[in-house]
Amino acid sequence: NTKLSEWAIFDVVSLSLYIVGVVGLFYFLFENMFSRNRLTPRRIKIWLSLLSVVLTLTVLLAYLLACAQGLETASQDAVYTLNNQLEWLLTSNNDLTLFLNVLSYWKTRCLPPTSRGLLTVVGLVRVQDLTHYLVFYSVPIATAICTPIVKVVFSLWTIYSCPKSSR
Repeated sequence: NTKLSEWAIFDVVSLSLYIVGVVGLFYFLFENMFSRNRLTPRRIKIWLSLLSVVLTLTVLLAYLLACAQGLETASQDAVYTLNNQLEWLLTSNNDLTLFLNVLSYWKTRCLPPTSRGLLTVVGLVRVQDLTHYLVFYSVPIATAICTPIVKVVFSLWTIYSCPKSSR
């Protein structure tokens, strides 16, 4: 039980640091977009290093979510396989009460009509629910995240690509 609580604390702290990084990234993006003075190399360095850290963590979290979704699918496939094996086992003369009990337990635990999945993210949100919300909200989230980044990159490009005589 103490190991579980240590992992929960670690999950909450790491998720909080990730959220602080994303908020910091948005702060620097909006500051760069709305500030009157030119972008300084120090601001650019801070923004790019924070962007690379947050982007790396985002890719890692997306990979882990894809692995969790694959594990959910594999567990459902295993229950379907057990259910298909029941047909073959009925032809044998074995006692199937234990097999049927295990199969009914995992059917109610894994399969969609009676369950929303096995795995949770940070013990709060089911993987299937998170995947559903990400699929539903991915376009607005991607637009909100990518638009300021594209604007800052274009402003950097226009500032530093023009000749020195026109500055």
